Amino acid sequence: MKNYNYLLVVLTIICFFKSNAQSLGTTSSKHFEIGAYYPMIIGDKVENKFNNIYNGIIGVDFKYTVKKLPFINFKIGSTFDLLKFDKDSNIEGASIRLNPNVMVGLDLSKIVRLEPYIGVGYSFVFDNGSIESSSWDTTWDDPFFNTNEEKYSDSSQNIFYKIGLNYKLFKLMYVDTHIHLVNVFNKPDISEISGSQLKQSILNIGIGIHF
Repeated sequence: MKNYNYLLVVLTIICFFKSNAQSLGTTSSKHFEIGAYYPMIIGDKVENKFNNIYNGIIGVDFKYTVKKLPFINFKIGSTFDLLKFDKDSNIEGASIRLNPNVMVGLDLSKIVRLEPYIGVGYSFVFDNGSIESSSWDTTWDDPFFNTNEEKYSDSSQNIFYKIGLNYKLFKLMYVDTHIHLVNVFNKPDISEISGSQLKQSILNIGIGIHF
């Protein structure tokens, strides 16, 4: 129930910004940002130990500026991440992440083309794949290893935080990097983290356009 309360708060903030977007206005005609990035896993941390659970494939980022004050930008947006399980995780498959969020940025573009920002949101995690297990079969005269493959599917959700930096390359193009910090719920089918909570850090580095 606590997690759904977090989600309700995030959705309330997003709806508030969206419903007031026209009255708030911005000083720039460029309200939208769309980008692609590489999600680099820099920490799958379980009880202060780092484990290789996921590897990044690609991510897509969308932002909308709903309020622009002198040196301050208020934005809503979402990222979509596609990850795969590491070969050492005992699972073969992929993980999809949907991350709606709200952000506040410090607009320094008139000075150095930079916009550092912070954000908070809610992450929805959908894992799908297969688990291969083997056992020693002694029912025959000549014992052998019996290999089984079972389908694996899991979903979880949790609040996340991010801190990033946006650099305006050209009039319509930018480079963006941000760190995504989230707690991923217990994965009982992954032996390395069974019974523990996975704390994940992802460094996203990419490029995009604003219009």
